[in-house]
Amino acid sequence: MLFCCKYRVRTFYMVASVILLCSCHSQADKDVLAEVGDAVLYANEVSFSVPKGLTPKDSLLAAKKYVHDWVVDQMMLQEAESKVDSSDQIDEMVDEYRRSLYIYAYQKQMLEANVQQTVSDEEVADFYSKNKESLLLSETILKGFYVVMPAQSHELGDMRKAMSAKEMDKVESIAVKNGAVTSYFTDGWKPVSELRKNGFLSLNTNGNYPSDHLFTFSEDGKVYMLFVVESARAGAVQPLDYASMQIRMMLMEQRKQAYLSRLRSSLYQKAIKQGQVSK
Repeated sequence: MLFCCKYRVRTFYMVASVILLCSCHSQADKDVLAEVGDAVLYANEVSFSVPKGLTPKDSLLAAKKYVHDWVVDQMMLQEAESKVDSSDQIDEMVDEYRRSLYIYAYQKQMLEANVQQTVSDEEVADFYSKNKESLLLSETILKGFYVVMPAQSHELGDMRKAMSAKEMDKVESIAVKNGAVTSYFTDGWKPVSELRKNGFLSLNTNGNYPSDHLFTFSEDGKVYMLFVVESARAGAVQPLDYASMQIRMMLMEQRKQAYLSRLRSSLYQKAIKQGQVSK
């Protein structure tokens, strides 16, 4: 189909048939589905863009959208190239972006080759012991488990007893019978703000919730039961197992920045030796 704006696109049904055949006939890979100026869209490009597992109808729609968007993008580029005046500025921005990509790729390559990519438990423990005053909790965190049950359940009392006794098999059995929501986080800390997102709105992010204690709240026809196995209140020093991930990331970043600083310094000295720096 020929248009006065100098682009050509095959009809949708021809596009669809080419795409459907593309995986079976290598010749189909060479079929041109659209041309805009010097830009050409081939059938195999479209077929690769269509997600696998779609129905034939959805595949055709996805292919049609890809071709449509490609043509619009190419037309937009042509219009921009002919009407935007600041081409020098754009070329400069492209060059700067290209330089940034090269520098980023080089730094990444050098870091992977020269910087140890893991932080040991000993390094984490040492940092923790020396910097506890800067590792304070901004909110209360808890370890434990919770259950959310319908308020009309006749087994609320049994659930409270099972949770208080930490009889997990019984807790799970009662929960299944009552269609209750359960969550277990005895091995990992959970901020109170996260629990509030799960419906425990009566909890205070700065609150004190003692260990080995069951807290119960009722709201919107549901009973929210939370058993606290361990807690650390806002303002206290973060437990080591909670702070360790943050410490590892911090130490790794420090290690990378220290290496990059040395790399930049060595490159500058190299430039001086080669007479590339004006004195």
